[in-house]
Amino acid sequence: MKRGATAGVGPAAPVVKRRPRWLRVLVLCVMLLLVALLAATSALSCVMSGPDPDDPRLAHVRRGSVVAPTGNVAYLAAGDPEGPRLIFVHGTPGDCGAWLDYLADPVPGWESLAIDRPGFGASDPPGAVASLQLQAAAIEPLLVERRGRWPILIGHSLGGPIVARVATDDPTRVGGLLIVAGNLAPGTTAWARCSSRCSRGRCATATASSSRCARSWRNSPRGCPA
Repeated sequence: MKRGATAGVGPAAPVVKRRPRWLRVLVLCVMLLLVALLAATSALSCVMSGPDPDDPRLAHVRRGSVVAPTGNVAYLAAGDPEGPRLIFVHGTPGDCGAWLDYLADPVPGWESLAIDRPGFGASDPPGAVASLQLQAAAIEPLLVERRGRWPILIGHSLGGPIVARVATDDPTRVGGLLIVAGNLAPGTTAWARCSSRCSRGRCATATASSSRCARSWRNSPRGCPA
């Protein structure tokens, strides 16, 4: 061993430099800001502003509203204004615009009517309506008998349990149900939780027309009553 050498000593360990405290605080603040922005974006995605007024599919569509326990319920209608009704109920998030393809090509002899559910689109109130009972009650003023037929209700996603609730509460005024991708346990779905945070007899089974059901479009259900 050479003189001056130290036995058993390896290479020096690297020195770990800690970030300054101000930098750690800055990174934490940026992360919190990003989380807040994502949460705000998620909440805003549940509030729909309605269909684009320049959409050409609105050319032959009528606008209207009825008074319900939740306030005014806005809707778009097309087809025979004296015919029995097909009432389309959107999910969460959503608005009546989800059904525009059906309104642009309504079933002959029927009035096709798509509502803005309470708290969405142009319907009252400006805040959320989480109660399934109140959501169903908002549809009841639209249940009218025409030509000996009561309305057929079509519900997509959370609209499914809502139309089922309408039929349960007033079975003699509902002519049929069509539930598209619906969940009959809506309290367990993320969309139902989103709905609570955001915003603004026996029934015959409706059949589906294969020619109309062949169509599909973004964020809209497939299938419609014959």
